[in-house]
Amino acid sequence: MIDPDSTPSLRKSDPDAALVQMVNFNHDIRTDTLKRFAANRLERVMRNKRKLNIEVETDSMLEEVADNESELLAKKLVWAWMQDPSLSLVLRKAFEIFPSPDIAEPVLEAIYRRCSFYSTGKDDRITAAMADYLMADMFRSSVDFHGTFQRFDFPASSNPGGFLSLVCRFAQKAMSETNLPSFVARQALLLLAIMGKPVRMQNVDESIQHSLHSILAGMPIKLIRQRLALYEVAAQITGDSNEVANHLIDTMKSVDSEIQEKILDEYAKRGGEFWATLWNRLKRNGQYKNILSKYRWAAPQLVISPTPHTQFLSKIISSNKNGFIHEAGFLKLSIGLLKLLRKEARFDVLSPKNIKVAQKTMQGPVISWAEVWKPEIAEINCISWANKINAEDPRFEIPEWVQKSHDARVIYKFGAILRATVIGASDFTASRWKKSKIGGYKGLRTGWFKRRMGMMYSPEALVGNFSTLSEWVSELLMTCLQWPGFEASYGCRN
Repeated sequence: MIDPDSTPSLRKSDPDAALVQMVNFNHDIRTDTLKRFAANRLERVMRNKRKLNIEVETDSMLEEVADNESELLAKKLVWAWMQDPSLSLVLRKAFEIFPSPDIAEPVLEAIYRRCSFYSTGKDDRITAAMADYLMADMFRSSVDFHGTFQRFDFPASSNPGGFLSLVCRFAQKAMSETNLPSFVARQALLLLAIMGKPVRMQNVDESIQHSLHSILAGMPIKLIRQRLALYEVAAQITGDSNEVANHLIDTMKSVDSEIQEKILDEYAKRGGEFWATLWNRLKRNGQYKNILSKYRWAAPQLVISPTPHTQFLSKIISSNKNGFIHEAGFLKLSIGLLKLLRKEARFDVLSPKNIKVAQKTMQGPVISWAEVWKPEIAEINCISWANKINAEDPRFEIPEWVQKSHDARVIYKFGAILRATVIGASDFTASRWKKSKIGGYKGLRTGWFKRRMGMMYSPEALVGNFSTLSEWVSELLMTCLQWPGFEASYGCRN
């Protein structure tokens, strides 16, 4: 009987050979794809199952059964990986389901013995190359796991800390080898750095990971732009921003003032916790007084309680009395700001630090800035102080991609100041990031140059979960702060 789904066997000279060859492919999903999908789904199911057991009161017997199930499943995934060692994801999911050094040690030992750097003169180069990749992948995934196990719950009989310590031991063994491949070394060094086990390097500037270990060990590195972020990473890992900032200041003493200014300019535009610490440490050091005077625009804003009288906009938005996050207050400020920008000759240098705002009430005295959205406040008058104080902020410079027309530049400046107002920060590209509860390495989310063309505009991103702004405000800001290649066809037409 002829299979209706089969294709005929034709010679290459046959006119239809190309057509038959094109449709003659494997219609089924590959086995390795199914294994990876199943491993990923099993890990997610077991994680949700543990969460459910914690939220719902269960007896110790059920918890023990769930732990045994996780351990058995992890061993089965290891067995599935042994049948096809190229499935590194299956192995990772086994340890994420049940992180135990008792299960991981024989696996890592078997991989390590087959690595190219463990012994020389191996005939099976393919196996050695695969083992090198697997070992590097275990180091890399352990870096992710270090943050994961602080957020998730694992079986009581597992040992996440012991698992990480075991992988670190293999990373230290690998670093002692003489012919270690560079890609394995980079992953091993990153894991050891995250785990707080710095290695003293001979060539401190060989790679980014080498430089990171040098910072953690208190050794100076070459201060180039591409490595400056490592000090912020080191502060994350150690949890001691003061110590890392002092180390950076000591290293800065060896370079001239021009390079020092470039370094500070980089951190000033990034902002954040590390910049605030660095600023405070430099203020205590009289040697940097002249340099710091050039970066007053980036000075961390003190949280104060402003009086209801005329105030700088920067003081109001950084306080807990920022009533402009309410849409009615936002609209009043928008009208006053637009009037100022239209008549101000030096509108291009304006920022929240050189704009003063004053209330114009319907009747009666002025009220708290937290209540400017109320009907008692008829208008918000904006006053320029650009000629009276030196507070020009380079973060508010109008970029080159904005059209050269006066109206286009006014609109961009208008959007920048309003966005800074609603997020409550002097940097209008920032967001209301919540401080992570996870200790250790989290990586760098973004930088100022990147944020300028990738800002979030949803009401929740601007003012938090309990949004007091509508989608109309989001569209207004998105239209004002257009970047190259972005076109808003709706925005604020209505």
